Amino acid sequence: MGAARGQLCLRVAMPNQTTLRRAFAVEANCQVGFGKHRSLTYHQVTTRHKDYCDWICTIDSKQLEVQRLQLYIEQSGKRHFTFKRQPLSSTDGRVVDHFESIHGPVWIEETATHKQPVHLHITKASASHAAIPKPELHNHMSRFRIVGLAVKLRNCCNEGTSLDMEVVRDVAAASMEEMGRFNRDQLSILAMALAAICRGHHLLWSKLAAAIYSQINAFDEPQLANIAMSFAKAQQHDIKLFSALSVTALRTVENFNSHNLANTAWGFAKVDLHDANLFDALALSVQTRILEFSSQELSNTAWAFAKVGRTDPMLFKALAAAASPKVSEFVDQGLTNIAWAFAKVDRRHETHLFDAVAEEALPRIPKFIPQHLSNIVWAYATIGRDDLELFEAVAKAAVPILVSFPTQHLANTAWAFAKVDRNSPRLFDALEATCLPKLFACTEQELANIIWAFAKNGRNDSVLFDAVAAAASPRICEFDPQGLSNIMWAYASAGRHDAILFEAVSATVLTTSCDFTSHGLANLAWSFAKVGWNDPELFDTLAAAAVSRISEFNGQGLAMMSWAFVEADLVPTQESERLVKALIAQAYAIGWTCLAKDCGPLRPDSSVEARCAELVIRWIPGALRNRYHQMGFELDIVIPAVGGTLINLEIDELYHRTPKQSRVDARRDSILTELGTRVIRIDTCDEHGGERSDLPSVVHRTLLDAGLESMMRPC
Repeated sequence: MGAARGQLCLRVAMPNQTTLRRAFAVEANCQVGFGKHRSLTYHQVTTRHKDYCDWICTIDSKQLEVQRLQLYIEQSGKRHFTFKRQPLSSTDGRVVDHFESIHGPVWIEETATHKQPVHLHITKASASHAAIPKPELHNHMSRFRIVGLAVKLRNCCNEGTSLDMEVVRDVAAASMEEMGRFNRDQLSILAMALAAICRGHHLLWSKLAAAIYSQINAFDEPQLANIAMSFAKAQQHDIKLFSALSVTALRTVENFNSHNLANTAWGFAKVDLHDANLFDALALSVQTRILEFSSQELSNTAWAFAKVGRTDPMLFKALAAAASPKVSEFVDQGLTNIAWAFAKVDRRHETHLFDAVAEEALPRIPKFIPQHLSNIVWAYATIGRDDLELFEAVAKAAVPILVSFPTQHLANTAWAFAKVDRNSPRLFDALEATCLPKLFACTEQELANIIWAFAKNGRNDSVLFDAVAAAASPRICEFDPQGLSNIMWAYASAGRHDAILFEAVSATVLTTSCDFTSHGLANLAWSFAKVGWNDPELFDTLAAAAVSRISEFNGQGLAMMSWAFVEADLVPTQESERLVKALIAQAYAIGWTCLAKDCGPLRPDSSVEARCAELVIRWIPGALRNRYHQMGFELDIVIPAVGGTLINLEIDELYHRTPKQSRVDARRDSILTELGTRVIRIDTCDEHGGERSDLPSVVHRTLLDAGLESMMRPC
């Protein structure tokens, strides 16, 4: 039978096989009964639709109808199968036939031309799996054979089996030669297979993209989704192809099922392609079919929309409602990805989802891989949720395996714990030890995030700060604006003065100041002033950039910028004076002229300031001590006056007489006066620099001279 066609019989002999096969309906006039050619007979489909039959033979299906057609195709000598197929059974459960690859030479009948011998190849790692035929000359492989081998290789790859790269190269070469002759089904299957085995072969993917593009209108919905996902998995960003996929998908998106919708969105997001029209259509279709989505499809869809920056409120509301009851069905990656996605688009008010994810994640955290540990704390920190049990569980799970964390996950984990003010000493000790040898491998953003996290948590580790400065300084021009402002804030907050680093940052800011946000400009100005890096050119540059976007400053930014230009002991310039006027105008515009809610640190009761404050509070009801103005200035004593105005009493000790501090005081008082606060200073020292012996009388007389008698209690 098979030998007559130059083919070794792979079928296992078994009793009554011939009788059973005759009893089985595999005659030429039998109707297909499934798929797009369901109404045709076996004879009609094999003679009219050869490509379809080729594709059918690549399917390892358990469906009886599919196996019947496969059996007819094999019996008629049209094709022979290269995969391990389950025995075909009759309706009473008896085995009808059994194909199996064997560990020996096989003759494959592909065409009427000369038959090329193909040898089976098994590596040590794959001995338990079906063998992969190893073609000796790829130019004799048919299109069906190419697709079959590619699928076989993909299956082995998915099972973790090591691949014979010679076979992979032959499949790739044969695919390129036949690329223009593959039909749509073969192209779709080939794309999925190659995404697993040939991701980096750019010429192959270029030819595949061109072949798909030439038949783009022939593909159905699942194929369009699979192609998008396959090219994305292979990191092949072919704009022309993805544009064509988008146009074609838009015409039939209402026919996409949940799997197609999720895969299409994921594919476009993976290659960072935000096609607004396509994502609009996908969002509507997802909402319509949301109840059909599996947990993985929900996770992939949320991830995709968040990845391209889509915040569609109705879509994410529907995704949250569908996902919350299903959190137990999510795999670890899906669970952390959906948390990441909702945090990325700032859906913090979806508390039911975040509560459910946290509860589901807790018992799983000890087995999380580094990516999942990092992603989940990043998500909760981003939305400002300090879930105590979750963060403690992540810290406990992370410490023993930190050495296996990639630098990105180290940085994100440190950032997340610092963002919610969670200082885990054991975790941060381990982070420092793990990060130190990896700093030169970190990206600029990772360096900035790591050192920001340590500074935010009050960890002034000299070795780490010195090492980060050494790693960052030579490539400071490669930092983005946020990274620059964060790294400067970290060093200034920790009181670290690294001249080489600051010089590099200063030089970069001079040429890139227009790229910074208002928050970044405020951070930079505050940081340079804090460490005493008072460079006139730098501060003029920051002033000019700040004036150009003054309307974007919030209260905190105004306070930081005002404090910086007061503390920097610089001769006033046209730029700095323009900035001060702009800051005052913006403060009035946003109503930032009152007392802040925060209180300043209290001085010891024995201090001059504390004793003077006690006197004022005794004499003037409602007087307060150690409060902050909304513009960030600390007020020693403040008296709320009629009409909402403020009276600030400053208790000046000896250092206020120094020339530098006198200039700082003058600039501070000038800004507060412009903001409607009256400033009164009380000099507590005599001509020799000692404390005045008549201090209570001096304070009382100052209050009277200031016209505050009407507010005072009788002595």
